[in-house]
Amino acid sequence: NLTKLLSEVTPNGFLYRVDHELRPEGKQGPLANSLDAAERYYQYFGQDWERQTLIRARPIAGDIALGDKFLECLTPFIYRRSVSLEDLSHMRKMKSKMEKEASLKHDAYNIKLGPGGIREAEFFVQALQQFYGGKYPKVRCNNTYDAIHRLKKESLIHPHTAQSLTDAYSFLRRTENMLQADEDLQVHRIPHKEDDLAALGRRMGFLDVNEFTDQIRTHTAQIERSFHALFEADYELQELE
Repeated sequence: NLTKLLSEVTPNGFLYRVDHELRPEGKQGPLANSLDAAERYYQYFGQDWERQTLIRARPIAGDIALGDKFLECLTPFIYRRSVSLEDLSHMRKMKSKMEKEASLKHDAYNIKLGPGGIREAEFFVQALQQFYGGKYPKVRCNNTYDAIHRLKKESLIHPHTAQSLTDAYSFLRRTENMLQADEDLQVHRIPHKEDDLAALGRRMGFLDVNEFTDQIRTHTAQIERSFHALFEADYELQELE
């Protein structure tokens, strides 16, 4: 009933989107866990996608000190001291699966899940955080922009890559906001119809729709280059320590 109250769409809209899959044991798990129960779950059953999710986690309500303690307990799970390139391969497969699922549902470009999209940028940043977070505590943070800055400051990515990635991510996030602002729906597809595309371009500040689509291609290509440089290289498997 609580979830329904928060997320049900009414004539007046809705309050919050609630995803039951993001908590221990998903939809089958309890709405609340004790600290010990949550710690045991992640220790014995935690999955790679949950590591990535928890990188972005932060307490926002209730007992903030307890929330901080929870994340502190999970630091060894999120940021391991040693990460193999097999782990990177698993992340690549996970992203590939999401990409295929997105393409099966629709032909239009998905700005969130498509190649060079929002999720690909986040995967790139989070992979570097997971790789280096065990050794470089300063790269541990839950904000993508902050993470890019910290990775640059620790000389783990080139300043040019950091700036290009920041610009591209900002552009795509703003495009996502303009897409969803139209009808207050969680949509991520670039419109096929010329009028709808032109309207989106105007909301983004472009009078020329071709200039707008060129910018999309430029920014997604930059993200895709960074992503493939990390995930598609023919590495020899070795331990990163």
